[in-house]
Amino acid sequence: MATKQQTQLDLTGSLIAKSVTSVTLSKRYTQKMVRCCILNIIYQRLELEESELKTRNFKGVPFIVLKNPKKPKHHLINLYISWLNGIEHAIENNYLKEIFLFMRNSAGDVSETYNFKLKYNRDPNTENKRTLVHVQKETTDLLQAIRDLGKNEKLENTRLTIEFTYHPVTPREYQPPGFSAAVQPECLKVPVGKRQLGSVNTGFHKITCRMHGALISDESSTHQPTDLSASRRSSKDKLDENEENVEKTVKTPASKINISEITLSVHVEQDSSMMSNDDSEAGALNNDINCLCELTITFAKVDIIRCIKCAKKYHAPCHGYKNKRMADVNFSCIRCGIATTTDRLLPKFDMKERPIIIKMRLIVYFLENDSELPEELMNSIDQSDKKIILDKLKFFDIYDAETKSFNKVNSGPLISMLFNNSQYLV
Repeated sequence: MATKQQTQLDLTGSLIAKSVTSVTLSKRYTQKMVRCCILNIIYQRLELEESELKTRNFKGVPFIVLKNPKKPKHHLINLYISWLNGIEHAIENNYLKEIFLFMRNSAGDVSETYNFKLKYNRDPNTENKRTLVHVQKETTDLLQAIRDLGKNEKLENTRLTIEFTYHPVTPREYQPPGFSAAVQPECLKVPVGKRQLGSVNTGFHKITCRMHGALISDESSTHQPTDLSASRRSSKDKLDENEENVEKTVKTPASKINISEITLSVHVEQDSSMMSNDDSEAGALNNDINCLCELTITFAKVDIIRCIKCAKKYHAPCHGYKNKRMADVNFSCIRCGIATTTDRLLPKFDMKERPIIIKMRLIVYFLENDSELPEELMNSIDQSDKKIILDKLKFFDIYDAETKSFNKVNSGPLISMLFNNSQYLV
């Protein structure tokens, strides 16, 4: 269902009061809050044209709105407005799970990340018993936390990109207005937001905003997320979730990632890779395995493939294949050339990032096939790499290492992105 783009950000007491009694008005308030937070984060961290802005006040906390949304002049304001239809459309349909707002420096590296996580409650606001007082207090706290970002020096020469992820019920072909499927999502590479700026819960909808970046580089910062369990899906949790981006990934029934067409996509050199007709059996001891995962061990359930150029042996999943039957007959490893490898994913990452993606492939492969991780594998992976991967899987509600619970329903999109030639490991 298409929705009319709204750019007016005035937050009224009457709308807040009704947001705890009506799911429709709660959704409208949620849309306004998301738009308001994104605009004010941009304003507090980057230089905007003051003449295009005006100040409003909510319970003593000033926040910024646009003077004339129909005639923006500043390029960042124009970019922000171009996102609004997609955001509102995805929320209107209960598809949007998360929003990732990236701020990149002149070198293209991500300086700061802001993440909005949305939950939808199908039931009336009776169990939660949220009131006007609750929502006003949470709105005030979140706006103040965003305003406090302005106490830090603003970023210069910064480019904005935005990404979404979606709830599993989202149709495979769905793309919000102005967005298209991403090939190389940034949200899979960045650390999970360490500082929670705040959350607003009407009883029907909940928004949680977190950030990561130089402002909280100190790992011992006291501004840690207060509700770590919120990133974990529970069978008792009645709230559904959804997401977005500027560099998008795959179209699948589970969480998806999208990229805004207004943002330049990253140029990727195309490779053509190949696989050998090597008939070495999976699980046989191979002391000459020289896989990209840097693990010189074999696994009983993992096929070995051989590069036709250098003859080196690799775990099939590490190069994006479930088994050697699915690999290219003329498999050529990425070490023998980006231009000749059929691995469609690895060339999109730099040398430092590839080991994480490769090990994630191996971990996801075992989860999808066995719903658990072998000790031999986990004991062999570097602790820092293991933490990054497990944190990411937990963040996307796929695997919780503490409870050893695997959510197969949510794994589809990640599998579709990580592995070649197959949407799912079937």
